[in-house]
Amino acid sequence: MIDLTDIGLEPEEADATLEAAAAPEQEEAPKSDLVAGSVLARALYNVWTGQPCTVIDSPPGAGKTTLVLDIVAQLKQRSKLKVVLATPTKRGAYDLAERIAARLGPDSKGRPQVALSVYQMTPPPGVANGGRDSELTNIPVVRTIASCKRSAPACDLMIVDEAYQATFADVTGAADNAKQVLMVGDPGQIGPVVTADVSAFRGRDAATHMRAPEVYTQRSYTQVLAMDTTYRLGQQTVDAIAPLYNFDFSSSRPDRHVERSDGKRLRELRPMEIPVSPTIESLDTMVRVAEAAAKMVGRTLVETDTDGTEYRRPLEQSDVAVVVAHNAQSSTITAILRDMKMPNITVGTADKMQGGQWHAVIALDPFTGHSTASGHRLSPGRLCVMASRHLTHLSWLFSDNWEEMLNDPDVDKHEAKLARTVRRALTGTV
Repeated sequence: MIDLTDIGLEPEEADATLEAAAAPEQEEAPKSDLVAGSVLARALYNVWTGQPCTVIDSPPGAGKTTLVLDIVAQLKQRSKLKVVLATPTKRGAYDLAERIAARLGPDSKGRPQVALSVYQMTPPPGVANGGRDSELTNIPVVRTIASCKRSAPACDLMIVDEAYQATFADVTGAADNAKQVLMVGDPGQIGPVVTADVSAFRGRDAATHMRAPEVYTQRSYTQVLAMDTTYRLGQQTVDAIAPLYNFDFSSSRPDRHVERSDGKRLRELRPMEIPVSPTIESLDTMVRVAEAAAKMVGRTLVETDTDGTEYRRPLEQSDVAVVVAHNAQSSTITAILRDMKMPNITVGTADKMQGGQWHAVIALDPFTGHSTASGHRLSPGRLCVMASRHLTHLSWLFSDNWEEMLNDPDVDKHEAKLARTVRRALTGTV
């Protein structure tokens, strides 16, 4: 039986069947530290005491994947629970399996300790093929949510990574044969794309197309935990995007900054006002965005180690990214940057860029080129993603008509309030 005092918590009565399944193996415990009251300790406690559903909310850059790796490592070493990990994308499944393999390493016989089961995808080195290596029964298996939905795996625990990118219907179907579900994700991210007409569900608190954790957290059997620290974003950005989250978090980012050409320190957030654009892909506006990105290349990045040692180097093209709201804007800016001999600056829409991080980011307000604020451009998730891709510096390009658009009486008042509060911080008009 698991001794819950190992994780700094007082044991409570647990389901006898689960306790039997969770008997520790005779192997050395993992190296990750368990701190009493930490999210990791509480998540493991929920699993080991039979909590049906746990949702772990995370701000950007808090180390969601590291937490998942810690949970898997602890369960692999301390229990015999059958664990399946489900991700929204094939690429995500591949990357997660690779990272678990790197974390766990091979077993005492040199065999993989994690399997990948994705159709027509060859597993990375150190990862078993979940579709073939059936004799490896006591190792976690990584699959896609779609795959699990088609053939729901029988397991003790399903861990859903990037859960806010999956619908309630998809996760429910995927976890149909799972005894417990643990979901990890960033509620500030853009949700899954739903192409069906969902107008019949308008106004409901729970619906099949909603993001999975949003529905599960309304159930009495769900425990909600929250990670309270970001290691990517500085406190200035944390303060700016805080209204988009319903839990508190702070910055533990190491000190780093970008220097201007005159040697002065750039602020973490820099508002850059541009003229009102007549269209979403006005050439003048696209050139301004491209030039702002190009000017970041070659500027000095200064990072400070824990012992106070400074490391300095020039920003390379791969350190810089441009985040926009529309594919047309992305294509135009990409072409301009190629003409400027800057082909390695990453350009993309918020939907494609979420999950990524770069030292210097140029973000173009989604309202650019529009006369009204609604739908796609008003999305809190899109605003959050665009304002949180940077490791060191964000330049926020905007026009001065954004507040006028939010005063439109047809705009949802709650979303307008969020958009107004965050933009005031991003534009320096707080």
